[in-house]
Amino acid sequence: MLAAAIVQAELFGRSFDFAPMRLWVQLGFAFTAVACVPAVAWTGWKLRTRPAARREHRRAVAAFVALTIAAILTALWMFLDATPKDSAL
Repeated sequence: MLAAAIVQAELFGRSFDFAPMRLWVQLGFAFTAVACVPAVAWTGWKLRTRPAARREHRRAVAAFVALTIAAILTALWMFLDATPKDSAL
Protein backbone atom coordinates (compact mmCIF):
# COMPACT_ATOMS: atom_id res chain seq x y z
CA MET A 1 0.00 0.00 0.00
CA LEU A 2 2.86 2.36 0.80
CA ALA A 3 4.46 1.78 -2.60
CA ALA A 4 1.12 2.37 -4.34
CA ALA A 5 0.63 5.62 -2.40
CA ILE A 6 4.11 6.79 -3.40
CA VAL A 7 3.48 6.06 -7.07
CA GLN A 8 0.09 7.80 -6.90
CA ALA A 9 1.62 10.87 -5.25
CA GLU A 10 4.37 11.04 -7.86
CA LEU A 11 1.91 10.87 -10.74
CA PHE A 12 -0.43 13.43 -9.17
CA GLY A 13 2.44 15.71 -8.16
CA ARG A 14 3.70 16.02 -11.72
CA SER A 15 0.72 18.27 -12.46
CA PHE A 16 1.81 20.93 -9.95
CA ASP A 17 4.71 23.25 -9.24
CA PHE A 18 5.69 23.32 -5.57
CA ALA A 19 7.69 25.76 -3.50
CA PRO A 20 11.14 24.12 -3.26
CA MET A 21 11.46 24.51 0.51
CA ARG A 22 8.04 22.96 1.15
CA LEU A 23 8.84 20.12 -1.23
CA TRP A 24 12.15 19.34 0.50
CA VAL A 25 10.56 19.36 3.95
CA GLN A 26 7.84 16.98 2.79
CA LEU A 27 10.29 14.69 1.00
CA GLY A 28 12.50 14.62 4.09
CA PHE A 29 9.66 13.27 6.20
CA ALA A 30 8.50 10.88 3.47
CA PHE A 31 11.93 9.37 2.79
CA THR A 32 12.68 9.06 6.50
CA ALA A 33 9.36 7.25 7.04
CA VAL A 34 10.22 4.81 4.23
CA ALA A 35 13.67 4.32 5.77
CA CYS A 36 11.94 3.14 8.98
CA VAL A 37 10.24 0.23 7.24
CA PRO A 38 13.22 -2.18 7.50
CA ALA A 39 13.49 -1.48 11.25
CA VAL A 40 9.79 -2.18 11.73
CA ALA A 41 10.08 -5.42 9.75
CA TRP A 42 13.27 -6.53 11.51
CA THR A 43 12.01 -5.87 15.02
CA GLY A 44 8.69 -7.52 14.14
CA TRP A 45 10.59 -10.58 12.92
CA LYS A 46 12.56 -10.68 16.17
CA LEU A 47 9.31 -10.76 18.15
CA ARG A 48 8.68 -14.30 16.92
CA THR A 49 11.42 -15.70 19.13
CA ARG A 50 12.25 -12.84 21.49
CA PRO A 51 9.30 -11.25 23.30
CA ALA A 52 11.72 -8.77 24.90
CA ALA A 53 12.04 -7.12 21.47
CA ARG A 54 8.53 -5.70 21.87
CA ARG A 55 9.87 -2.40 23.23
CA GLU A 56 12.18 -1.97 20.21
CA HIS A 57 9.34 -2.84 17.87
CA ARG A 58 6.97 -0.35 19.48
CA ARG A 59 9.57 2.39 19.11
CA ALA A 60 10.18 1.53 15.46
CA VAL A 61 6.44 1.47 14.74
CA ALA A 62 5.89 4.73 16.62
CA ALA A 63 8.67 6.41 14.62
CA PHE A 64 7.21 5.11 11.35
CA VAL A 65 3.68 6.25 12.21
CA ALA A 66 4.82 9.68 13.44
CA LEU A 67 6.95 10.27 10.34
CA THR A 68 4.15 9.09 8.06
CA ILE A 69 1.69 11.48 9.71
CA ALA A 70 4.26 14.27 9.40
CA ALA A 71 4.70 13.42 5.69
CA ILE A 72 0.93 13.57 5.14
CA LEU A 73 0.56 16.87 6.97
CA THR A 74 3.50 18.45 5.15
CA ALA A 75 2.08 17.20 1.84
CA LEU A 76 -1.13 19.09 2.62
CA TRP A 77 0.97 22.15 3.57
CA MET A 78 2.90 21.76 0.31
CA PHE A 79 -0.30 21.72 -1.76
CA LEU A 80 -1.60 24.89 -0.10
CA ASP A 81 1.02 26.84 -2.04
CA ALA A 82 1.10 24.69 -5.21
CA THR A 83 0.32 26.05 -8.63
CA PRO A 84 -1.12 23.83 -11.37
CA LYS A 85 1.11 23.33 -14.39
CA ASP A 86 -0.15 24.34 -17.81
CA SER A 87 -1.89 21.24 -19.19
CA ALA A 88 -1.59 22.35 -22.84
CA LEU A 89 1.38 20.75 -24.56
